[in-house]
Amino acid sequence: MNIGLFSAASALNTNQKWLESVSENLASQPIPGFKRTQMVVGAEIAGEIPKEYQDVANEGPTSYLLPTSKAALNFSQGDLKRTEVKTDFALEGKGFFVVQTPGGDEVFTRDGEFKFSADGQLVNKEGYPVLGDAGPIFANALNDAQIFAEPDGTIRQGQQILGKLRVVDFGDLNNLEPYSGGLFKAKQGAPGPVEIPETKVRQGYLESANVSTVKEMAGLILAMRNYEANQKVIQNADDKLGKAIQALGESAS
Repeated sequence: MNIGLFSAASALNTNQKWLESVSENLASQPIPGFKRTQMVVGAEIAGEIPKEYQDVANEGPTSYLLPTSKAALNFSQGDLKRTEVKTDFALEGKGFFVVQTPGGDEVFTRDGEFKFSADGQLVNKEGYPVLGDAGPIFANALNDAQIFAEPDGTIRQGQQILGKLRVVDFGDLNNLEPYSGGLFKAKQGAPGPVEIPETKVRQGYLESANVSTVKEMAGLILAMRNYEANQKVIQNADDKLGKAIQALGESAS
């Protein structure tokens, strides 16, 4: 077994995933509340080194490792930017808004770029209803007063209370996975969300994606260089293997 070849191929796969995650992060930077994906790189034991190659005298390793990678969401908060739009909301602190998919499932987001639909329902950009503590939130078409949101998420239209935005969180954020854009869903079998009244709702603000263009570009360059380096390792290993096979063929003839 050519350990170097397998190691380089595994590293190549890891860097390919890294490149894909960086590309997705950069493409999704305009989405409010988007949470970047970062690659967690490690190693795992993939087999035993043949005894004739073990450095027993110096107590060297007896097994060889192959690089592994795992995608993880970074839920650190992005900057809050003022928009002055009455239906834009941001969370100052941990937690997520709750919206409902057409199938009736609850999904979660930090993207508070909401609007009122033609029938007066508060919805997100996909048209999914934004949920309050008593279900969907509707504006009163007969009330021409402005919409106002209190820090606890209570939405008023003049003196009339329309509802209170649900703000929830998860004990373990690893129980969340991407749904689409800036939306997340709970993994199957994961504990449900809990209400968190301490997080403040900021009206007229949006949370920026927690993506740094400079850092992502630096990561992109590093991943590309690593990718190219491992390509060369594979090519060299392949060349050596080809020469060895040719030499064995000539000696046998």
